[in-house]
Order: sequence, then structure tokens, then C-alpha cells
Amino acid sequence: APILTYGIRGAIWYQGESNRYRAEEYRDLFPAMITDWRSRWSAPELPFYFVQLAPYTYGGGDDGKTALVREAQALAAQELPGTGMALTADIGNARDIHPVNKWAVGERLARFALRDLYGATDVISEGPRIRRAVPRGRELVLEFDHVHGVLEASGSPIGEFELAGEDGAFVPATAR
Repeated sequence: APILTYGIRGAIWYQGESNRYRAEEYRDLFPAMITDWRSRWSAPELPFYFVQLAPYTYGGGDDGKTALVREAQALAAQELPGTGMALTADIGNARDIHPVNKWAVGERLARFALRDLYGATDVISEGPRIRRAVPRGRELVLEFDHVHGVLEASGSPIGEFELAGEDGAFVPATAR
């Protein structure tokens, strides 16, 4: 509240790990916070960019809780206009809750601002996003949006994937 008298052009947000035990609540609270900020600043289109919860093992695992927070963040980015989520799955460190590669995080956030606030048309601001998953036997074939050029895996198999069925329980998966 004390800073509401200041002008604001946009916001960036880096938070979420403390919400991993309340991911269902975060699904409502996070977009409500964004909407509240926009309302309080009388700026319904206030750009709001945020950082995906970085990979971290939390003492050996968290039973899919961080995946649920990431899903809540992704839903906010899809459902609220003027938002963007900087992905960190590829630049984090599962043994360090605060990834040291802050430059890449900042660059990814800046790409949204360059596109939205400064009108840059040659900036790629979003990475690949799964459009749909098509079952093929015991596999899922993923189709992506926002692929610029060719999408290639840097290794095979690719770790750090999880899938959830209709029961919402996440399990490790192998991607190639």
C-alpha cells in the first residue's frame, strides 16, 4: 500500500516455493494478487511477468507439490492477459533453491517487456508450450506451440518430466 502513490509501468515477480504445500490455494491466490495489483494501480492491463518455480529437490522430493505450483503459474500465464512466465526448468539446479544463473532469468523477463512495452517484433519471448498430448500406445506424443525453428532434445532420455493422470497424482516420466 505505501508504494501505490508511485507510477508503475509493469511488475516482475519471483516467488512461489513457500506455497508448495498449498498449491491448490496458490491457483486462486496468485491470479487474485495480479488482479488486485492492477485494480489498486488503476491499471487493468499492467504487464505482470513472473518466474517459474525453479527446480529443487526439497530434501529428496516433494511428492509433486512443486509441479502443482508450476501448473498454477502456467495457468495464470495462459488465463490472464498481459502476463508472461519466464521458464527456469532448464537453468535451475535441483540442489540449490536459488539458481545462480540470474542473467538468463533476467533476460527471459526482459524479452516480455521488450515485446509488450517497447514493441520489439523480432524478440522471441516465449519458449515452446505444450498444445496437446496425443496417446500412442504406452506413449504420449506432445505437440507444441511457440516453436521457433526446430525443437531438439539436448540429450536422450530427458529427465525432470512428470505426468499426471485424471487422479492428479504426478509420476516421473522419461522423454525423448
